[in-house]
Amino acid sequence: MFKFFQISRVKIWIVRWILPIINRFLKILSLKLVTLRTPNRDFTAFFVHLKKRGFYFQTIIDVGVGFGTPALYKANPNAQFYLIEPVPTAKNILESYAKKMNAIIFNVAAGAEENTIRFFVHEDVTGSSALPQLEGNFLDGDSVMVPVKRLDNLITGPLKRPCVLKIDTQGSELAVLSGASGILDQIDVILIEVSFHEFRQGAPEVHDIVIKMADLDFRCYEILEGHYRSVDNALAQVDMVFVRANSSLRAVKSFFSPEQAKQYLHSGLV
Repeated sequence: MFKFFQISRVKIWIVRWILPIINRFLKILSLKLVTLRTPNRDFTAFFVHLKKRGFYFQTIIDVGVGFGTPALYKANPNAQFYLIEPVPTAKNILESYAKKMNAIIFNVAAGAEENTIRFFVHEDVTGSSALPQLEGNFLDGDSVMVPVKRLDNLITGPLKRPCVLKIDTQGSELAVLSGASGILDQIDVILIEVSFHEFRQGAPEVHDIVIKMADLDFRCYEILEGHYRSVDNALAQVDMVFVRANSSLRAVKSFFSPEQAKQYLHSGLV
């Protein structure tokens, strides 16, 4: 136990004094060194965490593919994939993934009602959206008409579980959830890119998403990655992970296991 105490004290000393010094130099390169215990994980580390918990996705629904979500695909190579992306020129991206994995592709937008909408295509495909930018239409890019389909009409039949739904739609998140109501009871994990500010006209903010997910009986499980906005370096967007309220991932409510609690009490760090 004394050895454990000594190692813990050394770790604390390094974190408090050595890391800040190293990070002063790394800041010049826009880099930062953090401990493995520092939130937040990236996608790759999160899926490693899930595998350690025995969570291997059998079905993956990726809404707003953009250029793809490689970490999600690589972590679950044997899953059944449903890839949905509305940008017309991104069809070749969808087709390239379909050649490499078991994927059914849809070059449409996902929404609450089936119709055709004006969609704003950015040069960076991942910034494309059904909603106009707050800064003005000079940032909206080219507009095209795209079909909108409900997810529960695109994807029918029983889904193999566990099933994950990833939503990255730059403002259409609530509409996507509404259009997935018919299959929502078969989805175990939902990853949503959420915004802390209304970057597009009528787009939901993070609290809107959290409230909606709570109404659907999902709870926030983790926050992944993220980036800051240019205007003031405030936090702009993160990827939030939601799991069912009764998920096995939430079965344990305590912070420590019994053995960890005893170890903590005798470490001298309380």
